[in-house]
Amino acid sequence: MRTCFLNLSAMRARLPLKNLIVDGSFSLPWHRALDESIGDGKELSIRYGNYDEEFLHVPNNLKGDPNFIGVVIGAKEWPTVQVGKVDLAGTEKDWSKKSDMTFAVFSRGRNVSPTKTKRLIDSLKSQSDQRFQLAYYDDASDAVDSEYLHMLMDYDPWCQSQAIFVENICQVGSLANFDRAIHNVITDPNEIIANVDGDDALCDSKAVRTIKSEFRDGADVTIGNVMRTDKPLQTYSVVGFKRSWERDGDNIWTHPKCFLRKLAGNIGGFLKRDGEYIDVHTDYAMMLPIMEAAECPRLIKEQIYLFDPSSENKKRTSSTSLNIEPRRRSGLLTKRGGFS
Repeated sequence: MRTCFLNLSAMRARLPLKNLIVDGSFSLPWHRALDESIGDGKELSIRYGNYDEEFLHVPNNLKGDPNFIGVVIGAKEWPTVQVGKVDLAGTEKDWSKKSDMTFAVFSRGRNVSPTKTKRLIDSLKSQSDQRFQLAYYDDASDAVDSEYLHMLMDYDPWCQSQAIFVENICQVGSLANFDRAIHNVITDPNEIIANVDGDDALCDSKAVRTIKSEFRDGADVTIGNVMRTDKPLQTYSVVGFKRSWERDGDNIWTHPKCFLRKLAGNIGGFLKRDGEYIDVHTDYAMMLPIMEAAECPRLIKEQIYLFDPSSENKKRTSSTSLNIEPRRRSGLLTKRGGFS
């Protein structure tokens, strides 16, 4: 039923319904006969009612965005735009919980093992500065990994107090989740966003404190010096932050990628090609426009981030050229105007 739920036991108590047979057919449809048995008295109503329970009707035009429906299902309270309406109203931004601190860790993952997920959460719990919020997007993980995330988000006290959990019904990819987060969850222009992938972790308990110190000192973008599990002796440096495409990116992708939320307005359509989010060179596509807009970008020389390359990423990069062609780079740099 769209407009109500029926109390089946109350309905069955009124059976059999009185319905005259005329010329071999019932004179009333069944629901009209049911109306006759109820009359106008509210005490006879068979509608199920409970002030502690609510329901929404999803119109057909909104059923094409299952991840929006997922956000609605996971919402803890209804937004103002929905009050008094039966049909689902508003947008994902209306229904999303907002980060309300000056520092947010954005993380996303798909089929990240419970071991690695625990490593990530433990690394965040161990931070000496706990004044931050985690926005975690699960990109339609399979059962085991999804259930472990649910257990953490529902029962772990730290996650309950500091995590915003968004569970996708359909996989959309890392850049789509990033785009959704900065549109719907992390919206304060002066908030610091630190990107930490779901299968990585912070490897220094002072990592958040170190990043915040750089921003207090005037930085608007920082990149880190990662410790790689596949190349443990590798270190990274940056020749220059500007016009990095002339130097094959110049390591502006290194983790953790941190920037003021307002710089994300410079991304515009950089994350898409032919209307689709790209799935290779995602770090480069995200950081190139942000770095070009930055006034005081900095490299954190200390290794504060554990980078654990996934097998999925290795497969993608092995089947795709490691360099973005000059034509694509110049196309990126000519786009401006912020979000639509």
